[in-house]
Amino acid sequence: MSKPYLKLAIALTASFIVMFAFSLIQSDQWSHAYPNLSNLYISLIGVSAMGVIMLVVMWGMYPSRRLNIGLLVGFTGLFVTGILFARTEAFVGNDAFLYSMIPHHSRAILVCEEASITDPEIERLCDQIIEAQRDEIAQMQRMLDE
Repeated sequence: MSKPYLKLAIALTASFIVMFAFSLIQSDQWSHAYPNLSNLYISLIGVSAMGVIMLVVMWGMYPSRRLNIGLLVGFTGLFVTGILFARTEAFVGNDAFLYSMIPHHSRAILVCEEASITDPEIERLCDQIIEAQRDEIAQMQRMLDE
């Protein structure tokens, strides 16, 4: 593999890892940041789109037209696969569902607690959301422990 393609591979691999980590740090608590398939699929969608963009914008840096076209087809395939997996929650069974939902619920708590909400009706709604999400997170964690 020539140097520009190796650099592309390294950049996209690092970006995938960073995107996946960033998708998890949006949880209200670190203990809710479970690695999960849903966030993995979202990261796959992002990095495959990024691969297409990087390749097209910097086409001249990559010397093999044939390899470039192959990579475009591959990145596009990964993008479509990521969307299909994300939309169908492919391979998400009982535990994977819980691992996906805990960070999702935790994100709702974070948004309610950190948003600059001034409307009293929305504030009451957020209080209800926080209480419900905390109860559901506790229930899901108990289910994982069983």
